[in-house]
Amino acid sequence: MNRKISALSAVWLAALSLAAFEVRPLIFPADREATVTIRAVDEEEKKVLAEMPLYYLSDHGTWSDGKRHGDSRWRPEWEKIELKRGDGEATFKMKFHGEGWHTFRLGKPDAKWQFAPKEHKEFMLYSLKPDLFALRPWKGDIHQHSIRCGHAKLEPKVIPAYNRLVGFDFMALSEHWRQAASVEAIEAAKPWKCGLELFTGEEFHSPATTLHSVAVGHRFGINAWRDQNLKEFNRRVEEEKKKPIYRQYGLNEHELHEAAISMVLYQVGREQGAKLIAYSHPTGYSRPNRTEDPPENYRRFMLDNADYDALELPNVATSSFRVSTGVADRLMLMNALTVEQMAKPRDFSLVAASDNHNQKVPYFGKVYTVIFAKACDVESFAAAVKDHRSLALRNSLHEQYLIFGPPRLMKYQQFLERFYWPGHDALCRKQGELLLKLAEQGDASVLPEVEKLAAAIQAYRENCFAPAK
Repeated sequence: MNRKISALSAVWLAALSLAAFEVRPLIFPADREATVTIRAVDEEEKKVLAEMPLYYLSDHGTWSDGKRHGDSRWRPEWEKIELKRGDGEATFKMKFHGEGWHTFRLGKPDAKWQFAPKEHKEFMLYSLKPDLFALRPWKGDIHQHSIRCGHAKLEPKVIPAYNRLVGFDFMALSEHWRQAASVEAIEAAKPWKCGLELFTGEEFHSPATTLHSVAVGHRFGINAWRDQNLKEFNRRVEEEKKKPIYRQYGLNEHELHEAAISMVLYQVGREQGAKLIAYSHPTGYSRPNRTEDPPENYRRFMLDNADYDALELPNVATSSFRVSTGVADRLMLMNALTVEQMAKPRDFSLVAASDNHNQKVPYFGKVYTVIFAKACDVESFAAAVKDHRSLALRNSLHEQYLIFGPPRLMKYQQFLERFYWPGHDALCRKQGELLLKLAEQGDASVLPEVEKLAAAIQAYRENCFAPAK
């Protein structure tokens, strides 16, 4: 069915399932009664909504009372839900027991509680416990590059538009060696009032190390501070080397120097106010004879001791889900290292990072971090990641995806992938197209419509959640 959804009608849009019924809200508080509204979008659906009974089953095979009904473990009975029907619209009230998926079917089951595939319409909803229901989902990417690094494609001023185009709510341009590029992007986007949150960012390094780490939210460049205070920096490195902790890792002279430099850079990042630091692609590329990859002893030391808040997983942006052997090896080793670190007493979370150097490519936007927070400013972002309210995602061009993070959030994200993000991303895409006209062509006439779409995106977000009481 081809239907053109305007920015304003999209605030009503909820996730469309196998049926095209519009259902709102999508997400409900657990163990509290709420009202659900179903709207038909054409005459055929009006007939179905007027005539067909509605049945319900949770993903645990239970009814709204939290209990399983029927004699068969494999084919539980479905609960019949009473509908209040109107012209092309129906409502019902129910209590969503527990947290998880809820499936509804408009149709008539047979004696074994089977629904003929072509003779019923289905939609799904989700319920959350109070702590997660109070939050909202946001997605973005804090590791990407611009032409300022010398080997990327786009100017900082246009990159925010490409981020909005792919549905991102937040971003950081974390240029190699420099924070200034992110400031350039922030200043360019300030007049837009589009709702996209931009953070200061930097991928910091040292000439003598294989260190790659991303800092966000800091006031002044980490590498810039080092360059301006080289004598003080070198003094701190020599003092750092004397700490006893280095001895237990079997570091040779070069590895010791490299580790001490890296640790001092982390210290400088915190001193400059970094809200969050992610240890970037800690595996290198996991191939023989790659001298730029971190030495094993150095990597072990840094994973155990560096002052990072999150590990990047995955950092493997490619044009297809059919990844090359080198990229697959890298992802597997990242996953293995992450699992190994989780067995240790230190605390960290996960973020995803595209490390993208050309935001025009079709696979930009397929690697991103999802956070669950009340807002997505840099403080909220950092707090969400540190509090394990983040997921690392890698999608492909073929709509397959990998999700890394806490199981509770992963299950919720699976629902969002199917039923929440499509409507959100459609609005962001329309706004992003306008922002590209503004950023690339200087067409300021789009600004009023950009602001309207910002309001529509916010309204869509809130209308997908049941009203708070």
